[in-house]
Amino acid sequence: MNNQASVNITTAVDSLVSLVNERKRISMEEAAQTLGLPESIINEWASFLEEEHILGIEYQITTPFLVAAEDSKVKEERSTDAGIEKDLLIRKIQFMLASLEKFKTDPTMVIRNKEELLKAIKSGDTSRENKLYIQKMYLQIKLKELLDEIRNNKTEDLFKMSQDVMVLEKRKKAFESNF
Repeated sequence: MNNQASVNITTAVDSLVSLVNERKRISMEEAAQTLGLPESIINEWASFLEEEHILGIEYQITTPFLVAAEDSKVKEERSTDAGIEKDLLIRKIQFMLASLEKFKTDPTMVIRNKEELLKAIKSGDTSRENKLYIQKMYLQIKLKELLDEIRNNKTEDLFKMSQDVMVLEKRKKAFESNF
């Protein structure tokens, strides 16, 4: 029974989004009447849908209007939010890189690029200093690659990049606990 109820709610929300996209601009009261739902429910859904940048809410004096995302400032906000998220990811990576510099190792090898890193990993060197150095260099190389990717890519990939940053944060914490 619960599964059926969630299907009806999803369908009703989809109906609201379709109605707003079809009309481009409609008052909440009219949307409630058209869909046969209480205005309070439409208001709750509209608030959520606005947060998710699916539609916009505009106020004319005291009347709230639902507006299709393409016709409102929502589209503008979406690109601004992505820009802010991109800047935050860049700063987070830069901070992680700077904090890695604090960790000094005394390795018997030098790693300057990804190829040398792969050779060092395959070498099976078991000295503690070299292991720490390899971990540090791995993190630095991966963070720099991700930083370049974020700076050069479109904002569509930000979710994946954010996940990559989280993975590297976990690996950095593991490195710090080993140090």
